Amino acid sequence: MLKHTLTLLLTMVMLAITGSADAGPELDRVLDYMFMDQSVPMRGPQLLFDVQREIQLTADTRIGQTFVTGPNTARLARIRAYLAPTADWTPGEGAELTLWDSPARNKRLGSFVVTYENRVFHYNQVEWDLNAEVEPNRSYYFEITYTGTGDGKLGRVGVMNGGDAYKSGQGYLNGEEANFDICFQTHARKAYDPIGNLKELFSRFNLELPGLRKVKIAVEKGDFETAIKETVAYFEARKEPFAIINPSQVAKRDPNFDLTKANEMLEKDWRHVDMEGYEGRKILINAYNATGDDKYIKKLNDLLIDWYVHRPPPSKSKIGGHPWDDTWSSLSTGLRIGHGFVAYSWMSRSPAFTTDCRLAYIIGLADHCNTLVEYGADAGGNWAFTQNCAMLTFAMNFPEFKESALWRDTAIERLAASIKRDILPDGVETESAPSYQRMAYNPLATSVYDELIVKRGLKTPFAKELRNILEKQAEYFMYITMPNGFTPYLGDWAHENQRPAILVDAKRFNRRDMLYVATAGKEGTKPKELSKLYPFAGIVAMRSDWGDQGRPFEDARYLMLHGVHFGAHGHQDLNGIAGLYAYGRELLYDPGSHIYGSPEHFKLTTASSHNLLTIDGEDQNRNAKAAFKNWSTTPIADYIASWVDAYKGGDYTREIFYVRANGDPNVLDYWLVRDTAGGSGEHSLEQRWRFVYETPLETDEATLLTKTAYESGGNLAIVQIAPSHMKLERTTTDVWLWRSQLDDKPVQIPTVNYVIKRQLPAAIDTLLLPFEGAKMPRVLTQTIERSPDGLDAVFVVSQGDVQDIFAYQRVSAPKNISSAGISFNGERLFLRKVAGKIRSALLINGSNLVVDGQQIIRAEKPVSWAAISVERSGVKAYVSSEEKSLRILGSGGRVTIQNMKTDELLRLRK
Repeated sequence: MLKHTLTLLLTMVMLAITGSADAGPELDRVLDYMFMDQSVPMRGPQLLFDVQREIQLTADTRIGQTFVTGPNTARLARIRAYLAPTADWTPGEGAELTLWDSPARNKRLGSFVVTYENRVFHYNQVEWDLNAEVEPNRSYYFEITYTGTGDGKLGRVGVMNGGDAYKSGQGYLNGEEANFDICFQTHARKAYDPIGNLKELFSRFNLELPGLRKVKIAVEKGDFETAIKETVAYFEARKEPFAIINPSQVAKRDPNFDLTKANEMLEKDWRHVDMEGYEGRKILINAYNATGDDKYIKKLNDLLIDWYVHRPPPSKSKIGGHPWDDTWSSLSTGLRIGHGFVAYSWMSRSPAFTTDCRLAYIIGLADHCNTLVEYGADAGGNWAFTQNCAMLTFAMNFPEFKESALWRDTAIERLAASIKRDILPDGVETESAPSYQRMAYNPLATSVYDELIVKRGLKTPFAKELRNILEKQAEYFMYITMPNGFTPYLGDWAHENQRPAILVDAKRFNRRDMLYVATAGKEGTKPKELSKLYPFAGIVAMRSDWGDQGRPFEDARYLMLHGVHFGAHGHQDLNGIAGLYAYGRELLYDPGSHIYGSPEHFKLTTASSHNLLTIDGEDQNRNAKAAFKNWSTTPIADYIASWVDAYKGGDYTREIFYVRANGDPNVLDYWLVRDTAGGSGEHSLEQRWRFVYETPLETDEATLLTKTAYESGGNLAIVQIAPSHMKLERTTTDVWLWRSQLDDKPVQIPTVNYVIKRQLPAAIDTLLLPFEGAKMPRVLTQTIERSPDGLDAVFVVSQGDVQDIFAYQRVSAPKNISSAGISFNGERLFLRKVAGKIRSALLINGSNLVVDGQQIIRAEKPVSWAAISVERSGVKAYVSSEEKSLRILGSGGRVTIQNMKTDELLRLRK
């Protein structure tokens, strides 16, 4: 207590002399929370400045504002105002804010200059630190002016029109009343009361707990110095329910460690170090661990104190806390709680980590929880799971806080709501970006399920069902992972190696199929399914095999289609192929993302940046209706029909047949894509394809053939079935591949667009042929018949003596293809003949199939689909659902029928 009392007296003297609010013991400074005093009305829900016009700040311009302090204001810590930097701002120029007693400017109370180096601020919210003593309920005046030696221009001050936006003050221009109010806030502090703040601090602990007995005695005596030391000692010594110091952490000295970043940070203040996340802390901790030099912990200690002082929790300050607040968005708050005591544990080894800062660290995380209680209710998706899992874990680990029960109950209630709201019926989290889905999954699985429910027996409304919910999500990650272990670039964040996480899932759920995928087929057993549809998440994953017939696991073929569900962090990419992989190589992919809010990010989210068809280059309407119209998956072929009413020019349907080799020798599997644009009138259709960075690409504008040209491994050919009147445009797409190994400069990925002007409706048919090695196999296409709009078409894809016949009709109706000996009643047909004899068939939305005079499929009413494969042992048939009138007829052999229940799967979404 002596130290804090003496320092308090010295601090009060210094305050009287200098007006500074930053002198005094570290913990006293932290607990001296600033608060929101005055503000113009903010624009919700983001709580940003509602800027209605901007005024250029020049050397000849003085832009001012009067305001009235609140009843509890004794010190004006800072003023925040809208100032948009312009290209005119150069080194040596600054924006100075001066606090005056009145517009007459008789007495200067304080000032601060924002320099060129500090000119960039989030949403142009600039802060001028003042730390000036003021009186409550009194009018003051601040003025923003230019200072420096440049051209006299540096930015624009945002204002609200009229003189009554802020009713207790008035805007001024060059000393005269003006018809505006500056977009501003004042952040203040109450009269300095360190003893009162310490009393409030210790009132937050349950001092009746046996372990806190020494703390209680010290507090009752008013010996806060001892109370602080005993509180820190208690938390550092305890082992249950959670040890804040990890004894297994062992620092390794490294004389060759690169100290460049750490040494640069020694010269920076808190505004120029990333204290919102863990990165800045990690740099200094790693430097300390490598050298043992306490100066790095001393710097981090000082940065933490300054950050606590200048970024007070919204639960105390009412400053920030909205979703776009870099510091106190609920996601940032939850992430810091999740990081917990990682930094603390490393820092605790150094005497430069002061006792005051240690307690401020502990209290700071408790303040984080209170901030989430007050400001985190509206979060969804990965935000909700991240912050509420972190808050629940902290509540369970720190029962010493009286608020812990509130944190626990709030977190459980919000998690229950998030599970119900954000987990789709097919088990997938609602965001359309795999890494964000994994971000939402991980804390729920690790912190809540593994640690709190399984190990510690926490009772929650969702405890019994959580295992099944998590297992479905883990299964989703297993099925969407490409053969190389990565997810395709889908939405804002993806393309991360999933194998380590799937291995953890395999152990968590005792799943040998997950073990198989995590180890690339070296251990475990193959998953039961090859291709997979998630009807609510809108994900279709088509796969050739799991490493069958002795082929390497990573040689499998894979395609992901995204449809029907935009989702948070999803792009305008419905019906887009997010990734295509074959024979050990990614061949097509999405262009990824960039910094949120940037023009580059917006462009990458548009439809024209994805592997799909656009109409007149338009973007997709995120409110558009969408549906999966049909889905089949068999050893013969997969088929998906995905529709979206996305464009002004018309609706868009993408159909994909994935034709498997099905055991036929010397035959490649491939994808047959049909893009149909509905509507009327003449429009431009643009079919877009993007290839992996640095892909060698060959194009032929005469034949419209596009193919990759790797000397070995996987390659891809794109063949247009009816290329007349179509134009091939070869270009590039700027990508940053955010969160990948590439730097922040864009790279160009090869891009091919097929463009044609057509009267709508119109259809385009495209063959995607993956092959291995440098030489493209001989695959022929022949059109038998085709209507002018392409909606009715019959064509053949041939590989040697294997003929694949495709027939499309605009409506389900009887059709005779005499040249192939086929008649059918249906909407779509795939039929394979080998050496002139039927090998397999897939009938879509049909009821009858006759081949070479033999009845193959017959039903009284159309079925969604039915497929057959003629084997040596007989005929294997696959159907979409039970249909009593359906008959599958073999050629004298045994017929087996398997119900794949895909109709039932699609009905779930309807």
